[in-house]
Amino acid sequence: MLNKALRVQNIDILFALRFLVVDIHNQLIKESSNTNISRLYRGQVMSKDELSRIRSSIGEFISINSFLSTTRNRSKALEFAQSPQCEVQYERVLFKIKVESRIKAKPFADISQMSYFPGEEEILIMLGSIFRLESVHFDKEQQIWVADLELRNEDDHHLKQVFDHMKKEMGSETTLTSLGNLLRQMGELDKAEKYYKRLLNELAVDDSGIADAYIGFADVQTDKGEHDLALMNYDKALKITVKALPPDHPVIAATYNNIANVQVNTGEYDLALMNYDKALKIRVKTLPPDHPDIATTCNSIGFVQWKKGEYDLALMNYDKALKIRVKALPSDHPDIATTYNSMANVQADKGEYDLALMNYDKALKIRVKALPSDHPDIATTYNSMANVQADKGEYDLALMNYDKALKIRVKALPSDHPDIATTCNSIGLVQWNKGEYDLALMNYDKALKITVKALPPDHPNIAATYNNIANVQVNTGEYDLALMNYDKALKIREKALPPDHPDIAATYNNIANVQVNTGEYDLALMNYDKALKIRVKALPPDHPDIATTYNSIGFVQWKKGEYDLALMNYDKALKIRVKALPSDHPDIATTYNSMANVQADKGEYDLALMNYDKALKIRVKALPSDHPDIATTYNSMANVQADKCLGLRLLEPNLKL
Repeated sequence: MLNKALRVQNIDILFALRFLVVDIHNQLIKESSNTNISRLYRGQVMSKDELSRIRSSIGEFISINSFLSTTRNRSKALEFAQSPQCEVQYERVLFKIKVESRIKAKPFADISQMSYFPGEEEILIMLGSIFRLESVHFDKEQQIWVADLELRNEDDHHLKQVFDHMKKEMGSETTLTSLGNLLRQMGELDKAEKYYKRLLNELAVDDSGIADAYIGFADVQTDKGEHDLALMNYDKALKITVKALPPDHPVIAATYNNIANVQVNTGEYDLALMNYDKALKIRVKTLPPDHPDIATTCNSIGFVQWKKGEYDLALMNYDKALKIRVKALPSDHPDIATTYNSMANVQADKGEYDLALMNYDKALKIRVKALPSDHPDIATTYNSMANVQADKGEYDLALMNYDKALKIRVKALPSDHPDIATTCNSIGLVQWNKGEYDLALMNYDKALKITVKALPPDHPNIAATYNNIANVQVNTGEYDLALMNYDKALKIREKALPPDHPDIAATYNNIANVQVNTGEYDLALMNYDKALKIRVKALPPDHPDIATTYNSIGFVQWKKGEYDLALMNYDKALKIRVKALPSDHPDIATTYNSMANVQADKGEYDLALMNYDKALKIRVKALPSDHPDIATTYNSMANVQADKCLGLRLLEPNLKL
């Protein structure tokens, strides 16, 4: 029962049997001094999927999360691999374990004299032992897979520094609070919540540990998106700590920081900055300058500034956080990954896509190495990388990473968690760009249902979903519905964001797009101008969003017959897009197509055909074969060729004269 609980991580059973685990550990230490072994064996039957994972891990370290029963006797091990369960979906495997003398490993001992089956010559190895997988091959003679392992020193695996640091953070005392903290770090939110609740029920109201329990409970609720409950419990903790501790105590700073985290999630950015500032002042006053907690607050302040569109300030605070964390933490610590991910978010919004992908990759490598495979932070990085790939027009890569993110989030988070909505929104955005409008609306609808349920009514994430739904409605010709949803988005954004935030500009730009389609050109130009002023102020000069507005203004001027003005703005858009985007990005094709439209109307047929051809080559390469934009370009080229031929026929009589 104990080994099964260890394998499946049944925390309830493990907690109940924790003293038994300690006793076995102590007994193994006592008996290990009498054990002299160089080779051990273990035979077992495992699924083909398990074997495949092992075969893909050659050269890697493997940690065993249960007590490992082995034997000195190879023949006896082979008997255990002869299970009648060995059907088509299973494989027989023999593990050969090399044991070096005098290594600092987890304890192991010969327990054959204590076993019910002394003839098995059983050697029991402590849970948590670390092995290096040297090789895996198939023994044709005995029809069995053979995996060569080596028991390794506890100090020579790549996560030692991280483990040591986490042990230091947790302290030597093992309590329900430390268990809850560990489970939360593992992403096991429901299990963590259960033990915090148990702790709160067991502690007296005046117990010194009750504030920590409220904080831990609120941390889990924050991770689960239960923001009102989290604020309630943080507030309880704050009242206790302010009353019981000095005003500049680190625990008070931590609570202010946590309250601000929730306010960020609910879109209350100014309140969040106020509480982060309280936390930072206490931490700078009471802690050494390179303490990780100072980095945490700097990172959090940077996050709010990013959300407010204050990109340079955000990068400045992220840089402060990174310098402290690189200095104070192990190189594979998840907090370093958090800062790399945060910096990349800002760089992506600034249009610095290559820098962003570089930092996302740094974050992903650390997180995959240091966290469980279904941890929400890994999903965050996959989602962020996909955002950049979508912006670059690499739609298939983007969908692949969004799918990875969604699978993790659906598995690890509550069904109405905002992060699931974020990924649904993102997938819908790619489908919209690919012209798959019904699929896009389906995912936007999923996102809207979650965000309306989980977030306050004026949260920017709700505005983003209304904006996305309206984008699709524009493409399907439902202009009144589109304007209604853009208006909902604009009202939320103007209430929740600073007046020069890029998201407000995006909504003005989108409203103008609809007004163009309904023939209201002067209104459209007015809203494009509002969008352009914000974007020029808030973004770098070669940001793709500025190009989008120039392209849109050019379109209206074309429709109004102002051809030279239109070409001037298309040229501005093209220069930015060629500089900022991959050479086969669909937006570059859009500008070539737009320029060709003007040239066609001016009778410059050869120039028009040249630019239509440029647009067509990009669209055929970058878009699905049945995308409407490809058909549009073919149709436009045919019209120009027809007009050119007609013009030549009209000239023919005059030429004969």
